[in-house]
This record gives sequence, C-alpha cells and structure tokens, in this order.
Amino acid sequence: MQLSLTENAFQINEVNLQFPIDILTLKNILGECRLTKTQYNNIYTWDAHGIAAYSKDGIYAESIDVCLVKGSHSFSPVRTFTGQLLFDRQDAIAFYNAHKEKRVKLFDSDSNGALILKDISLWFAIKGNNITGISISAYQPPAIPDTLPVDAAFMHYIPLWKEWIDTTTAIVPVNNPYYNLTHGITEDDIKKYTLIDKASNILIPDALVNFYKINNVTYNVVTSAFSFYVNNWAYCLIPFNRIGEEWSDIDGLNEEDEMPDLPEYSRKIKTGNYSNPGWIPFAQGYNGDCLLFDTDPGEEGTYGQIIELQNESWERNVVAGSLEELLQNEILSLKNGVTKKFDFILPDKNPKNASEENGKEMKLPEALLKLFDFQENVSSFEYYAEGFGVIEDDKTGLKTWARNKGFLNRLNPFAQANGTGSFYTIWNDGTGKPVDQMPIAVFGDEGGIHIVARNILELLQMLTYDAEIYVDFDSAYFYKDEDDYEESPDHKAYLDWLKENYNLGPVEDPDRLIEAAQQQYKQSFDAWLSLFFDREDHAPVPPPASLVYNNIPFKVINRSDAAAIIGSLTNLAGHPIYNLHDDVRFPDEANAVFLLTEEDVQVDILELPVIINEHPNIYILGYIFRKNLTATKYIKVGDAESSPALVVLGDIAAPAIILNGNIHYIGGNLACDSITGNNPYGALHIKGELTTWLIYSNDMAIHIARLRAVQAIHCTPYMKLPIMVQDEQGNIFHIEKHFPNTNFLSDIVNDSYIEKDKDGQEKICNEYFIFPSPSLLQVQEKITRYQYTHFREQFVAMVNALATLPKVKETGITSGFNSAGIYTFIVSKEQGYTYYRLGMLDDAPVSVRRTGIYNVQENTITLLLEYLDENKDAQYQWQGDETTPGTEFNSTKHAMFCAFNELIKK
Repeated sequence: MQLSLTENAFQINEVNLQFPIDILTLKNILGECRLTKTQYNNIYTWDAHGIAAYSKDGIYAESIDVCLVKGSHSFSPVRTFTGQLLFDRQDAIAFYNAHKEKRVKLFDSDSNGALILKDISLWFAIKGNNITGISISAYQPPAIPDTLPVDAAFMHYIPLWKEWIDTTTAIVPVNNPYYNLTHGITEDDIKKYTLIDKASNILIPDALVNFYKINNVTYNVVTSAFSFYVNNWAYCLIPFNRIGEEWSDIDGLNEEDEMPDLPEYSRKIKTGNYSNPGWIPFAQGYNGDCLLFDTDPGEEGTYGQIIELQNESWERNVVAGSLEELLQNEILSLKNGVTKKFDFILPDKNPKNASEENGKEMKLPEALLKLFDFQENVSSFEYYAEGFGVIEDDKTGLKTWARNKGFLNRLNPFAQANGTGSFYTIWNDGTGKPVDQMPIAVFGDEGGIHIVARNILELLQMLTYDAEIYVDFDSAYFYKDEDDYEESPDHKAYLDWLKENYNLGPVEDPDRLIEAAQQQYKQSFDAWLSLFFDREDHAPVPPPASLVYNNIPFKVINRSDAAAIIGSLTNLAGHPIYNLHDDVRFPDEANAVFLLTEEDVQVDILELPVIINEHPNIYILGYIFRKNLTATKYIKVGDAESSPALVVLGDIAAPAIILNGNIHYIGGNLACDSITGNNPYGALHIKGELTTWLIYSNDMAIHIARLRAVQAIHCTPYMKLPIMVQDEQGNIFHIEKHFPNTNFLSDIVNDSYIEKDKDGQEKICNEYFIFPSPSLLQVQEKITRYQYTHFREQFVAMVNALATLPKVKETGITSGFNSAGIYTFIVSKEQGYTYYRLGMLDDAPVSVRRTGIYNVQENTITLLLEYLDENKDAQYQWQGDETTPGTEFNSTKHAMFCAFNELIKK
C-alpha cells in the first residue's frame, strides 16, 4: 500500500485522486470496508490497511486518515497502517520531523502543523511525543485581504513591527498555539470598531489604527506570543475588534462622582476616578491590569504616552513616552534574553523543564515530570484524583498574595489542589536540599497556607485517597464521604502507575502525612511567610528602618526620600537623570526601598543585588553612598535583567567594576583596572575623571566627563566619550561624541573570557564579568598587542602587502566594506613622494574616518582621526604619528588592522 503526495498529484497505489474523493473509487482501490454513521459523518474504515475516510454526505470523502496507533473508537481501524506514505517523494514522517519550517497551522490552536503540497494537506496528530495518525484532505489557504496603506506619519511602525515579529519568531515558532499573529485590519474593521463610544465620541486614535493596519492578532483566552513585558508582567496585545469592549469594561468601573482617597499620581496623568475615558486599552494582563494609549494626558504628560493601569493596587504609571518607545523596549528586552513571559507557552519551559529560583534554573522533580506525562498520555486533568491536576503555572496566583521577588523566587506552583482554586507549590526552604526532597505547601482559595507534604512523593501518595483537600485558615485536611464517594475514572490506572514507578500503595489516612510534614516544616515555613505578610489579612511586613549588609550599615529609605537626595543629579548636559516614580527601572515592587550609607566604605568584595538573603521581603531599587567607596577586589551591581542603581556621590576605587541595567552615577573620580557595562536599559554617568585600562560595554551607555588615562575601549555599539577639542583661539573644551573601539577584545583580555556571536563579533562570556588585574596583563603577548608595541613594523608590512595586490598594481586602489565600515587602500604620488593610504570610514552612528598614511621615501607614518560633518568634511581632527599617545591614536591603529584584514581577503 502506497500513498503519495507530489507537486503533480495525490495518489493511492499510483491512482490519481482529487478531493473530495468518490467513495466508490476508494472501494475500487482499497476493497470493501465497514461503515460507521455518526451525527455528523459517515466513516468508512478499511481495517486491513489502517485507513479511514470521512464523508458528510456518504458519497464523497472530504478526508482520509492514516492510523499509526490503535484507537479506542468503534470506527478506529483494528490494524495500523504498514504501507508507505510519501511526501514530495520522501517518507512523510521523516520529512515532517526534519522540516519544522515547512509546517503550516490549519487552525489557531494548531500546535502540530501540516505539510502542504498541491492544494493537499497532511495534518499530523500527536499525543505525547508520538505521531498517532495523519489526516489527508484538501487545503484552501486562508484569504488575506489587501493591506491598507499606512499614513505617512506612522510609516516608522512598519520596520518596528518587522523587528518585533522577527525577534518573537526566533523564540516562539509560528506553529505554537499561542502565536496569534494575523493580517492587518481591513477597511471594514475600521468602520465597525474605530468608534468606541458614540455618546462621548471616543475613537481609537490614528496611531493605534495605523499600528493595527500592519498586523493584528487573534484572541486567545490564555495568553499571546505578541505581548509587552512591563514591570515583570506580560501584557498581551488586544485584537483590534476587542479594544472597544475592553474600554467599556474599564470605563464601567468609574464611579459617578470622583473617587476619594486616590493615590497621588504623577502630574503626567489626568484622572480623578478609576480611569480616564481618554485612555484607550491595547494590551491586557488577564488580571484586570492593562496598558493604555493616553489621549488625554496631564499637564506634564504627552499625548500618546503609555500608562500601566494596575487593577488591584490602583497604580497608574507612565511606562513609555509613546507606542514606538514601548515597542522598542520590548524588542530590546527580547534581544537581551528577557523571555520569562514565554515560559508558559514554550513546550520546553513549563512544567516539563524548569522554573526560576533566585535567578538560577531549578529543575522540577522527576516524579512530577512523570506524572505530567501520565496526565497527558494516559489520563486527563482531574481524571485520576478528585480535583487534582498538574498545571503550567506562571505564578499568577502567587502574585495575588505578594509580588516581592524574595517571595516568588522560593515558590514553584505546579498543580491545582481542588476545584475551588487552591494550588500546590514546591517550597525551597533555603537549606540546599534536592528539589525532589523539598516540602510541598498548599495555598487555599479562602486564605489558608499550609505545609502538606515533606516531598513530592508524599503528595503523590496522598492522591491515592482520591478526594479533594480542604484548606481553611487553621488547617488543611482531606475528607471523603464513603456513602457518596464515586471513584475518579482513571484512579485505578493511577494506582497502578504509582505502584509500578515508585512501589507506593494507597493510604487510608492522608492527614497523618500532613501532620508529619507540619511537625518538620510548619515552624520554619510560617516564620518565612511572616517576612512578607500577615497571614490573616495579607498586610505586607514593613521594611526595617536600618540594616547591615556586607558589614556596611545602611539606612532604609523610600523612593521619595531617595529622590530628595539624588533627584537633582544631572547628566553631563545638565539634565536630571533620576525619575524614581515613573522610570520602569524603578518598579513598583512590594517594599521597594533604597539603602543609604553616610560614611566612607572600604570592603574586599561588594555585590549589590535587588534582594539580599537576610531581608528577602524588601526589594532594593538602589544603593546610595554619600562619600567614597573602595573595594580591594571588585564591585558588581545586579544582573542583566534586574539591577539596582549604584549612586556614589564621592570617588570609587576598585580593580573591577561590573554594572548592569540601571542608571548608575559617580559624582567624583573612578579609578579601576576595568569597567564593564551590560544591558541597554543601563547607563553610567561619571562626573569626575576616569582612570582605567579597559572600558568594556555591551550595549550600556557610558558618559564620562574626563578621561585621564584610558588605555583600551571596546564597546557594542560605540559609546559616547568626551573628546578634547581646541578652537581657533587655542581654547580647550570637551564635546561628547561616539568613540570607536581602540582594540580587538582578544588583544586585551584572556581568550578564555571571549565568545563570538552569530555575526562573529567578540564579546565577554556571561560567566566572566570580573577582570582582576592579572587577567589583563598576565601574558606579555597581550601587553604587546593591546599597547601596539610593534605597530610601526606591522603597519609597514601591511601596506607593502596591499601594494602588491594585482588590482592595486593595475588601478592604484582597492576597497571593501562590511557591517562595520568602508575600507580603502590607495597608492598615490605627490611631489616626488609615494604615499600608501589605508583608511576606514564608519558612518554609524556618526561619520568617523581613520586613516594611516605611509611615506615610502621618508619612511614616516601619519595617523588621522576625523569626525566628519554631513558633507563628509572634517569637523574635528586629530593628527599624529605612531608614537603619539592617546585613545584617539589607539583607535586609529585598530582601524588599520580592521581595514587590512578586510582588504587582504579580497
């Protein structure tokens, strides 16, 4: 038996067929069959071949199913298909497995996908990891309406949409059931849905209309791949046709009179009620929170600013100045690996793989993974134990109790506990035990929280009782009315599974297991919970007035007190840099505080996280040092995703400084061996002098008033640094310009610290953020290379080699380019001298030209670094020879090697 689909035909045993297929034709090919009639279909089954055909009218078959695993239905073939099924002359299953990019979704929730050829689809049914069958039918591609033109004022949305799609698709494949992208809105959509409220003449603004002209999304009641991650929460893009409905739901919560005792909102926001009718929702958090396009801003706000409305907390904050800024932030976030919001929708994330604990991956217990497979492939949710089912949890339920990271990071919800909303979670008690030995707690829908099992296996054994757990404030217990008990449909299968896998039998009294667990863990668990809230009313525990961390005494102050200290700090242009109430880098976490110390601080190592183990109930927005800060080894602030601000009003001295995504400020001088900046959300402002061997930045903006002795710079992209300029009158002043790299990274640090991205660009490995001084200068070869000790000999050898190229001999010139710049080598003769001119022009982000000129007769080298104006004329220029010191000339030397490497390849 052979079924074959090629670009020419669909065939069974070399007979060409076209859907719908006459049942008599199928009988002529396959023989007689048996018929099963259902409410909607006539199903013809060929048991000997493992094939079934579905026909609505009993005359023509709309689809043919190939059975690969025996089914339990009456119409299922008694044998499985043993013939050949070919797709484009290859085995269909092998082709399907090897070409995920060829799969096409046939419906919104289709996570499997189909192969399409010659208007025929092969859809693959999958259970667990096994393909159980293949359905063959006609394929009609969905009709895509004509794209509406985007207004000229909003053309910049088009590349942003493309970049958002590309970065999202690189993480979530298009066949994921939550990948809900669709074509842009139609003229009919605009007519139907743009007017939100006729009485108030509330319209969807032009910016959103044009945004949705490019792409729209379909609605999913669970989540969406296309969402915005704001303040550790995912907001899913709302389909255009539901914006009005969402607006009505929000507006309906406004009281007739202005509401008293509202929080004191930013002056950017205008509202005296739950919301403002001029706030247009376009993204929702599925918990009452949403993102809003503001068409009626406050006196200090701007039209089109984005507001985050938090339902229960009554927070109303501006999180972006515009829709494009919000989208740019989201794209940057995805590019920098902030993808926690996808953990629920990616098959290798939750619950089968991992969850986050203190920023590190914590594997789920093996027993829980096996139970999930049992639930998926043998039984179903709530079918093997009353009220119970393993769930894919994003901690949404936990966040209704407390949103502090110290609370969330130690708990890992994994299962529904009963039908009224209680859930089970693993608790990391901080003792370092394996995850399969961590205790289990239940959070009750009525407010009780209790330890119920000493480990996951004890909980699995409790499920043998086959009754829901009851959770109140004082206790958690199981109850079963034997006179009214009805066994769960797959409970016996579960008992067999538990016995086979773990040799555990049923329990008659699960409450004895709860008592044993509480005897061991209740006291420590209750004490830990008390760090975050009062269990009776969930009132958060206030932060302490002071604390000692790393032997440093700190005062604990709120953001308003911090703003009084640092709110007036400015950047080099004189503009304030801290807005502690509206900036997303200072999120509204529970007990969000700053730590302040008034004295000079001297330490060995200083690591500054957002949460410290001794006080997990506080979220640290920043560390403020009034005076000087000195470390003998290194200072490290936060991690790439979440970082407090480092604010030092005095001087800093340390071998290594490692900074991550926030605004950091040094009011005095900084002396270090290396300074590392990571994450595009971060920025560093240094008001004094910087003395260092190496500045390394991975997307972090670094602004420095004065460079005293900077030997090497490597940044992605280029950073802005002060350039010393002398005017015609001889006056010296500084300007801030993007400064090109002075070295290859591999010339400066040990090769073991370096990795290359997909474009071949060098960057520091994530595990090597710290550069103690020996790492930079422990190898003599590194000193020689990054200080350009032998530059004269190397440059002369390079230009002499380029001069021998056939193209140069013929024309006197050769050129090349790549993403970094344009490279040229020119041989010229002027006034009796021969000049070899090697150059590199970089137009991004500003025009910088670096040139090396060799006078053959006089054996001299001239180095030029020029900043060009819009006409490509030199606006600022530095000229010297190979012995002239300074970062400007190191940068020019670096450009010579880049140019040579590119041109010699040609």
